[in-house]
Amino acid sequence: MGQPLERLLQRCAVKIIVPGQRGWGTGFFVAPGQILTCFHVIKNAQKGRVTISWEIQEKVAEATIDQYDEGLDIALLTLTPWGDDIPCVDLDRTFQADDRFYIYGYPDDFPDGASVTVQCEGTAQDQQTLIKFKAGQVRPGLSGSPILNQRTGKVCGMVKFTRDRSFDLGGGAISVETILTTFTHLTEAQHRYHQNNPQWRSLLPQSSSSPHLTRQEYRNRQALINKVNYYWIEGVLETSLPHHQSIALNLEERPLALSSQSNLVAEFIDNPEIPLSPDTTVMDIFDQLGAGRTLLILGEPGSGKTITLLQLGKELIRRAQEDAQQLIPVVFNLSSWADEKSPIDEWIIKELHSNYQVPEKMGQTWVQQEQLLFLLDGLDEIFSKESQEACIKAINQFHRDFGSPEMVVCCRDNDYFALSERLNLESAIYLRSLSLEQIDHYLSRLDSELSSLRTIIKQDAVLQELATSPLMLNIMAIAYQGLAIKDVSTSGVIEDQRQQIFKAYIQRMFKRPRNNPGNYSQPETINKLAWLAQQMSKFSQSIFLIERMQPSWLGQNKQQCLYTVGVRFVIFLIWSTVHISLLGFHHSLLERIPYDPTPLEMVSYALIAGPIGAILYALFGSFIDQYVHQWTGLINGLFLGVIYGLIFGILWQTIPMGIAYGVIYGLVGCLIDRSISHTIDPVETFKWSWKKSGLYLAIGLIIAISLFLGGTTGGILQSLIFGLMFCFIFVFTKAEDIDQTTIANQGIWKSATNATKVFLTIGLLTTLLLTLVENLTSGLVNGLILGLLGAFLGAQLSGIVCIQHFVLRLILWKKGKITWNYARFLNYATARIFLQKVGGGYIFIHRRLRDHFAQLS
Repeated sequence: MGQPLERLLQRCAVKIIVPGQRGWGTGFFVAPGQILTCFHVIKNAQKGRVTISWEIQEKVAEATIDQYDEGLDIALLTLTPWGDDIPCVDLDRTFQADDRFYIYGYPDDFPDGASVTVQCEGTAQDQQTLIKFKAGQVRPGLSGSPILNQRTGKVCGMVKFTRDRSFDLGGGAISVETILTTFTHLTEAQHRYHQNNPQWRSLLPQSSSSPHLTRQEYRNRQALINKVNYYWIEGVLETSLPHHQSIALNLEERPLALSSQSNLVAEFIDNPEIPLSPDTTVMDIFDQLGAGRTLLILGEPGSGKTITLLQLGKELIRRAQEDAQQLIPVVFNLSSWADEKSPIDEWIIKELHSNYQVPEKMGQTWVQQEQLLFLLDGLDEIFSKESQEACIKAINQFHRDFGSPEMVVCCRDNDYFALSERLNLESAIYLRSLSLEQIDHYLSRLDSELSSLRTIIKQDAVLQELATSPLMLNIMAIAYQGLAIKDVSTSGVIEDQRQQIFKAYIQRMFKRPRNNPGNYSQPETINKLAWLAQQMSKFSQSIFLIERMQPSWLGQNKQQCLYTVGVRFVIFLIWSTVHISLLGFHHSLLERIPYDPTPLEMVSYALIAGPIGAILYALFGSFIDQYVHQWTGLINGLFLGVIYGLIFGILWQTIPMGIAYGVIYGLVGCLIDRSISHTIDPVETFKWSWKKSGLYLAIGLIIAISLFLGGTTGGILQSLIFGLMFCFIFVFTKAEDIDQTTIANQGIWKSATNATKVFLTIGLLTTLLLTLVENLTSGLVNGLILGLLGAFLGAQLSGIVCIQHFVLRLILWKKGKITWNYARFLNYATARIFLQKVGGGYIFIHRRLRDHFAQLS
């Protein structure tokens, strides 16, 4: 950092003299007309007035005390009048161990001002988070001085005290976090000032200034940060169990948990379990690791690993929101990695897409440019020991391939040490179980109605052991609130006792006041949650998204066969019936059909022929899927072309008509058939793709030629319009920006919206062009036909995705696995605190509760 920024800081610092008091202190300008200092500097001021001077005491004025907090030792002074030439510091919460600090103030031995350079040692807990520093001399008079972080170029704290007055080495400071939390208006005042006065930020070191982002890049970055915050911090961390209060977990280092390369030193450690100071937080540990930091969090089931991970994530999100140079923290659950066992970078890109709606191309860029900080939960939730070891190898390979990606991984202690592989991370910590004293103190803070539980925990060894888990302690506090000692069931076996506690918890939750609409019986709720838990366990899903339910959830081949038959039938029932009806109606008016049927007769023929063709195609396609394993899409597409070629040939009694529509239906069948029987992939946003335009322009030309030669249109111009519209339908692709909204079943609702947009666009454009070329009737009829085709096939098959989802939901509903309004049921289960909402998805409040439900029939 250059000297200009240090000189600017000196201009911001002021000397504070309390009339009638010996000595002085320091303060600094933080907003127009406002000076920050320590309360102990000005506590003896008569009538709240002090004298201030600055810029080598050339300027002198009087200031008054505006706000203060004696406990936190901070005060805010007001200076009037305010000169426009007075600069203000730029406050920032960011600092980490070993940062170099530049302090400027008015020490007792340099009354005209002097500077000192110190080093950040870490943090300490008092009533607040204090910054500790070392390797520098802090003299009396510097209390209230601004601390400039030389790494970021911003002020991160204010000097409070000298740690050792006999040596004058080291000291402590009040963090900007405390300052902005106390004086909340300063955040907005700082923003306004530096937006209008860029002097400070123009001097920032290159490493701390925000990277150049386009408006769209910044918008995408903020969208992802907001989604992670909304999903995991607001949705999970801040909406935990009703009785949940923060429990200070004791931590210990576990160096032997890491790979052999990291254990060369650990082999010489007498005690491989190193307890940490009670006031040490995970954020403190993570900050001390420096650039490229990686951390493993271990603990027993229910020990608070996920909560600890999210508490760390909350602070990282706050930093990322304030500084575009900070990495974007993203939360993933490793359980889904086992589905494909792909390289970690490929898995991350897919998870960004499915969980946060990040386009895959954008996710790939972020991963390759190392713009993300990965918070990986649930290594132990991968279903097999072999897969867990393979995942560890993949994570280690990811580190080798991508240099120094920052990440935190969570895993159950016993599961991790049962593996032969070790993560090659920088540090490992273990969340220690609660002590009996912590358990009793926690329950005493909650409610007097828990006295029976407190008593019986002291007497029953099994309950006592279960209560050492923060999760089980919370569950017990809810389940047994208000019960007498005789009503608290006990068992001599830990697992039996745990199941009894979960049963009691479930019963208590059903007695909660209903603040959420829903009329579901207790057995129905339990059965449907049991099925959901079984499916999530089977398919290694930690987050359930309604739109991500797949045909594989149907289980039996018979049910999956019914699904593919249903999807094919519904698609071509709707499309062919509407198409043949409208085209027949129009052609009969134009007398283009040799046997001269009436319009109503053609409609009646269509109502018979359309469903027959759909049934034949659906049954044949299902047969091919079961017994043919290659070229199924081509075979089914050809069969579709033959069926509808015959139907058109018979109804119009012309061979060219049959050939023309046989070709068109065959092409469409080949394009979409493969998608019908595979995964459901909603498309939330789409855009025009020039890359695809060439291919589909060629296909559109083939269709135009087929229609012209078949005599189905009024001429070459009309045929070209049809071909052009067909091209327009298929050239839309997924957009490269992040959708901002988050609702249940969002993917399907967005797909339906996309289908509607394409229907209106293609329909109106066709209507306009054909009205100009032919007449309004031709424009309307063909606009409806091509609009409907666009709704099905356009925007990455958005309409077909909706039909797939509808058929799947219909089958599951008929089987009694889900309710018809599934989002309403899931919200009901969330209100009962069986589930938590994560963005547009749902998770069980804990894996243990999910496992309990999964065991129920």
